[in-house]
Amino acid sequence: MPRKVVASDVRRIDACLKRLRQAYRVATARSEDLLAVANTLGEVAVQKYTDSLICDLCEKQFLRDLLDLRNELANTPAGSLSLRLEALRLLPDALIQWLEERFGLAPFGEVGDKFEMTVSELVNYKYEFIPLMIQMH
Repeated sequence: MPRKVVASDVRRIDACLKRLRQAYRVATARSEDLLAVANTLGEVAVQKYTDSLICDLCEKQFLRDLLDLRNELANTPAGSLSLRLEALRLLPDALIQWLEERFGLAPFGEVGDKFEMTVSELVNYKYEFIPLMIQMH
């Protein structure tokens, strides 16, 4: 014979449902927080990897060499290269444009240009310099 449901049973079931709903809201909020953290970590990881690729290109001086190749090809009269090399004449510009678009690079001055920056900005750059000799009179 089935048990008769009494008011105290309904109150316990209602209390359990309230706790379950609260637990669901907490779990949902925590999962959204975790998802936001995971997205942020992913974005940071992608940016860090992208930065390391650009640094590697710079350290190996591929970007400098690519610009030199582009300039040399631009200074070479059309038709003076073999047909195979003439076909590659546009490659440096196309690769430079791809790098600019893919990595958000933009030209910044010319080689040999001088520019000023604060000491706090120096942390973002690698640089080589020859200390100036200070003459004392």
